[in-house]
Amino acid sequence: EGVWDWNVATGSLYTSPVWSAMLGYKVGELSPHISSWEPLCHPDDLQEARRRLQEHFEGKTPIYEFEHRLRHKDGHWVWILGRARVVEFDADGEPLRMVGTNVNITKRKEAEQWLHLIKFCFENAPEAIFWINPDGRTDYVNL
Repeated sequence: EGVWDWNVATGSLYTSPVWSAMLGYKVGELSPHISSWEPLCHPDDLQEARRRLQEHFEGKTPIYEFEHRLRHKDGHWVWILGRARVVEFDADGEPLRMVGTNVNITKRKEAEQWLHLIKFCFENAPEAIFWINPDGRTDYVNL
């Protein structure tokens, strides 16, 4: 897991070596500021990431959790499961510091895409498809 620590008040962002390596970077290659994260986020995921972050800041969710894509240094997209929590608030209850982890879930997301494709093929096959378990019972029929 890659770890990050964000000073919400200043924008300062610490990312662990594992966090950086997940995206093909060495420590220090990315600016240690939250502004370096947004350009890495897939445009289709950015608005939802912001919405979930705001919900967490408002206390509507106990943690920030979101599956999103970040751009790898070489240009491809890496699926990330981000989880975080505000760990420090100011006197007015505004978030000061947030700490989180990122996990690369790209292989899982690719497997999900293949499963959706296989399901589509089975459900739309012109012939009957039966799955029989080792006990001889039918587990699946596409009819």
